[in-house]
Amino acid sequence: IATSDLVAAMREDAPRLVESIEVFDLYQGDQIAQGHKSLAFAIRLRDPERTLQDAQADAATAAMLKGLEKHFNARLR
Repeated sequence: IATSDLVAAMREDAPRLVESIEVFDLYQGDQIAQGHKSLAFAIRLRDPERTLQDAQADAATAAMLKGLEKHFNARLR
């Protein structure tokens, strides 16, 4: 799975709040199943109209995770 596909899916799941998404770590090794990799993302959320509340950020994050699980069988480590 291309990293760009993951980023595009995350942007689709919280389009109004996602300001930027960057991959900052890729790990493949003993603690990861053969043929899999672990990616870490820095995600900046921002509400362009008002102060972003914790509940909004939590909901956006949950939506992104749910979308990744559904479309790519990805899971949070």
